[in-house]
Amino acid sequence: MSAEHFDHGDEPWPGLGVVPACDTVRRSHRSSGADPSAIYGRFTVVYRAERPVHAVGAPRVPAGLITPLGAGPGLRLESTEARALGAVRPLPRGLAGVVVPGAALRTVVRLRHAAATRSCAAPPMGWTVTAGAEAGWQVRPTPGALADPGFVPCVTGAASSGMCPTCGLFGAPAPAPAPPARVEGDESEADVPVPGPRLRDGGLRGRVWFDDLTTATPPTRVQLPTPAAFAPQTTSEVVADDAAQTLWVRRWPGRLFATGLVPPTAGGGETVEAVPPGAELEADVGVDGVSAAELGGLLSALGLAPGSLVRIGAGLSHGFGRLRPVNVRWSLYDAAGEPLAPAVRTWRAAFAGGPDYWRAGEVALVTLHTRGEP
Repeated sequence: MSAEHFDHGDEPWPGLGVVPACDTVRRSHRSSGADPSAIYGRFTVVYRAERPVHAVGAPRVPAGLITPLGAGPGLRLESTEARALGAVRPLPRGLAGVVVPGAALRTVVRLRHAAATRSCAAPPMGWTVTAGAEAGWQVRPTPGALADPGFVPCVTGAASSGMCPTCGLFGAPAPAPAPPARVEGDESEADVPVPGPRLRDGGLRGRVWFDDLTTATPPTRVQLPTPAAFAPQTTSEVVADDAAQTLWVRRWPGRLFATGLVPPTAGGGETVEAVPPGAELEADVGVDGVSAAELGGLLSALGLAPGSLVRIGAGLSHGFGRLRPVNVRWSLYDAAGEPLAPAVRTWRAAFAGGPDYWRAGEVALVTLHTRGEP
């Protein structure tokens, strides 16, 4: 096994900070919508862009049109080609113009929610490296990692002992196959890989959904620096096993989030379409049978209560993608179909006073999203 270690738990990459992993993961059988106190409906979050925002991906309703800048949705040119041809990487288009894909918001909000709750690490069971020198390698947790409750994935199906707060709210995919039992090399007892927990078929549908973020402000062209790293993501200590072509995940210190404090480097990058600073973006968020505490946790992840910046898209470590929530429009109802007045303080208290809440994580998350900002 290679002696190469990748440990960013204590000294994160420039422009990134760590939100500490929770001390225990809480699993329970979450609401199925039969709870008479469950909350339904949708609300619209209005964000104001404080930095250019560029995020790619498929919109919920693709327009299939040619963009005004001459590049169609989904076009991907390498940076050198884009600069040579004068091309501009476009934002996705929806029916009403440029959008930031709802899938991008969902990903960010899910990881923010996991950071503020006693949720699992969504371990990389069965992942395959798709690029770089380790392309085709498998990513597997070791027994030492699996001994950490955070690395034990939430199990769906008949064998389920319950979901962690994030999997229970956002859903859990069908499980991947268990890792192999054998690996080449002389390993210590703590690092000898063995099969992980065998999971039943079937995933869990989430009870929250996100529409694309839309804006009436025309896009602008900006030079997007080449990012040094990607965030948010789970950070781990990883050991490279050349013989088995496997990256063994050994430890889970926490989750990485961009701080936006690294100045852009001269040269490099590419020209992209971006939502300009000052523009307002609106995102519809739907909920289907959530509890007051779950809604409070969702509002925390959206940067609403407590108030926090949200970073989305590309170039986060260089200050791009910074959004500030400025307004909310509510359209919620109870299990009987009656309109429900917003009660943010009540929902916040239910979350902060509940067993799912991971205070150290939320405090670190809010601090990383306010620290050093002009």
